[in-house]
Amino acid sequence: VRALAESILRRGLLQPISVHPTGPDAPTPWGVFAGGRRLHAIGKLVGAGQLPEDWPIPATVTDASDAEIMEMSLGENILRVDLRPYEIHAAIARAFQMGDSVATISANLGQSEQWVARQLRLGQLAQPIFDAYAIGELSYDHAAAYAATADNELQLMVFDSFRDAQP
Repeated sequence: VRALAESILRRGLLQPISVHPTGPDAPTPWGVFAGGRRLHAIGKLVGAGQLPEDWPIPATVTDASDAEIMEMSLGENILRVDLRPYEIHAAIARAFQMGDSVATISANLGQSEQWVARQLRLGQLAQPIFDAYAIGELSYDHAAAYAATADNELQLMVFDSFRDAQP
């Protein structure tokens, strides 16, 4: 974020952030689904007194479903070098849970349905297994082996039996 803040200070904001209305119960009227790092960098600059508090932030407003917002956010970030695989899996699983089909997610991301289905299966791992994968206790190959079945109870039974067998 530091390098991004320096770039914004030198050149201004090159791309607007993208926001969506959040609804009456949300803590803020707008949610950022593309440009969160840019907004964070601007906040740091304002906090350091390098930009005024009323510095205008160009934004594109999008009124879309929660699933579409998740997919647009993922679509922007999927090409980022530091986006971790488990973040992709989780975002696709959330979009699916929000009601979009594999075909819709595939079309929205410009990826094959087969690729989306693989990511979805990994995003739907039983939570303790997904958590172990996310923190690096399980490799991608091990996570994919658990994802060979959609049965979370069976995944957990195998996961627990291996964990209990460790010395």
